[in-house]
Amino acid sequence: MFKNYKTVNLISGISKTIAQKEREKNDNSVKHYLNHHFNVPLWVIMNYLSFGQVVQFYELMKQSDQNKIAKKYSFFANKALNVSTIYLDSNKLLSYLKNIHEIRNITAHSNKFIGFKCKGNAQYLNELHSLYNIGNNDSKQDVFNVFVTMRIFLAPGNFATFNNSIRKRMVHLSKSINSINENEIFKKLGFPYDWYKLPPMNS
Repeated sequence: MFKNYKTVNLISGISKTIAQKEREKNDNSVKHYLNHHFNVPLWVIMNYLSFGQVVQFYELMKQSDQNKIAKKYSFFANKALNVSTIYLDSNKLLSYLKNIHEIRNITAHSNKFIGFKCKGNAQYLNELHSLYNIGNNDSKQDVFNVFVTMRIFLAPGNFATFNNSIRKRMVHLSKSINSINENEIFKKLGFPYDWYKLPPMNS
């Protein structure tokens, strides 16, 4: 029953997005397809959906289609980590996407970030988590674990930029506070002790 509700809610959201784009004065791809083809392909409307809607869409897909997408991401993850042994199933992929979505919402709405824990525990991926000394039985619900997960969703150069950007901001923060040890703050985000002192990552 709950899945039916989520399906109806998603379809309603997509319909509202299509209607909104149809009413816009400026041309857009949705209006083009409605005016010339009387329908909107999925690959077109995807460009206008929120990240949360995309994650929910994936969650509600048929298992066989979920597995096809997970297989595509496996190829990307292998390339990102320069290995050839990763095989993502749909449950692993969905656990990562849901946690990324939660962190995205926390930051977008300026909610409490320190000490935040995602609802779900991201599933263990040896090729990824072992690089950060994260074990199979360790909790993988904090901000640091979502940061780690991003490594298989970004090209190596982009992740290096992301990694170094966070590191620089942590260095800046460490120089700006004196009322508390900076590692106490970073610990509540899940980051290892003195992580920000590591050398920059190469792309």
